[in-house]
Amino acid sequence: MQLLLLRSAARCQPWHPPPPATRPPRLLRPALPAPSRRRQRAAAAAGRYEAADTAAGSVVVEVCQDEAAVAQFLCDAVEAAAVAAVEQRGAFTLAIPGGSVLKALNGLAGRPAIPWDRVRLFFVNHKTVPNDDAGSSYAKARELFLDAAGAPPEAVVTLTGSDDAEAEAAAYGAALAAAAEAVGMERAPSGAPRFDMVLLGVGADGHVGSLYPGGRATDASGAWVLAVTKAKPPASITLSLGVMNAARRVVVCLTGANKANAAKLALETPVPAGEFPAQLVQPDAAPAVWLLDEAAAAKLDLVHGSPRGGMLQSDGSILYSFSD
Repeated sequence: MQLLLLRSAARCQPWHPPPPATRPPRLLRPALPAPSRRRQRAAAAAGRYEAADTAAGSVVVEVCQDEAAVAQFLCDAVEAAAVAAVEQRGAFTLAIPGGSVLKALNGLAGRPAIPWDRVRLFFVNHKTVPNDDAGSSYAKARELFLDAAGAPPEAVVTLTGSDDAEAEAAAYGAALAAAAEAVGMERAPSGAPRFDMVLLGVGADGHVGSLYPGGRATDASGAWVLAVTKAKPPASITLSLGVMNAARRVVVCLTGANKANAAKLALETPVPAGEFPAQLVQPDAAPAVWLLDEAAAAKLDLVHGSPRGGMLQSDGSILYSFSD
C-alpha cells in the first residue's frame, strides 16, 4: 500500500514535511489548476486528483485539526463533487453511512450550490427499521440537513421499512439498478455502478458500512446490496465492498482519540484479508481519501515521523511508500 499525506487544506492544521529525497517519485498531482483560491480549496476538498503511475490501493491522507474541521472539509468535498458531477454528467450520485459521518454532514444544510434536484442519495448501510423510526439513518438525515436544504423526496432512495433484511437488500439492489439506469451511472469493470462519491466511517473493529470482521466483507457473490443479520436485532443492509470500491471517489472519515487504534490498524498494520474490513477499501478509480482529525491520527507513523521517511513532492505533498 502506498500512502500519500497531503498538506492540509485551508482549514486543516499543516504538518511539517521531512527533508526531500533526491528523486521523489511522481504519484499524484492536482487534476486541474483552480482559477481562484475558493475553487482551489473546493477542488482540494473534493479530492480531485489525477493518478499518475498510481498502484492499486494507494491512499491519500488528510489530517485536520479537529472534528469541526473534518466536518467542514467533508462538506466542502461533497459540495464540490456535486457541482462538478452535475456540470459534467447531469446528476450526482452519493452514498452516505450513518453514525458520526452522517452527523458531520449537518453543514450541507447551508450549501445552496448543491443542486438537490439532480442528486440521488443512497445509504451505504441502513437498519431494517421503518423510515420514521428513531434508529433510521434516513430520518436522521432529513433532520440533520435534507429538510433544511430543501432536498426533494425523490432525491433520496429509501428502504421500504420492512424488517426482512434479505427482502430489503433485494429491493434496495433493484432500486440502485433503476437509479443507475435513470441517471446513466457508469459501470466499473466489475459491472458495479460507479457512484460519484461514497462516504465511509470505520468502527473500532474495522467495519465499514455493515461489513464486519468475519462477516460478508469478502463476499464474492457479486450482489450490490447485502443483508446483514446480528444476534440482536435490528438487522441491516449494506452496499457490498465491490460497490464501495467502484466509486469515483471514496472518502473515509475518522475523528476522535477513540479511533486512533482503528486508523493505525487500517493504514499501517497488515492483517489477514477480512479481519479488518477497512483495509479492503481500495477503489479502482482513484485513491481513497482518508480524512482524520489530529486525535484520530495520533498513532500514525506517517504523520509523526515515519521511520521509513517521506519524500517531499513538487506540489507540496509528502509521499510515504509502504510494502505489505
